[in-house]
Amino acid sequence: MNQIERISTRYVMAEDRLLLIGSTATGEVQSLWLTQRLLLRLLPVLLQLLQGEGEDSLRAELMRSFALQAAAAELRPQAPVLASAGESPWLARTVNIDRSQQAVSLSFRGAPGQRATLRMTPKALRQWLVIIHGAYRKAQWPPDVWPAWVSERALSAAPQALTLH
Repeated sequence: MNQIERISTRYVMAEDRLLLIGSTATGEVQSLWLTQRLLLRLLPVLLQLLQGEGEDSLRAELMRSFALQAAAAELRPQAPVLASAGESPWLARTVNIDRSQQAVSLSFRGAPGQRATLRMTPKALRQWLVIIHGAYRKAQWPPDVWPAWVSERALSAAPQALTLH
């Protein structure tokens, strides 16, 4: 299985998709496309995992917003993961989600033989969602998928002028 250790995620206007480039512990690089259609199904599940079974009170919403803001504040610019020369990204068609107490694993699958797994702690998941939210804004995709606790105010701690990976 291709376990991705480090990722770069960016919006590609010409494709109107997100490009996820990930590297494994052995240095192998995987590039895959994430469509808006796939993300519209994936994001609500990931956001629900972070929301948990907790109450939907204003206090609970503020706590989720503060946790997201704290994760965003800890994002630091890094060199991007670069795709290998001549490698073509593959289209992620499905995503399986496995959840443990310590992490969430996303298993992306494309055509036969195309698969990659990304395992993230809750903090890393929040950070990735901050990056995805920024890509959504750049793409000008409808923001309906994002709950109120994922707001501009909550994400204002993330460095906006920097590329984050």
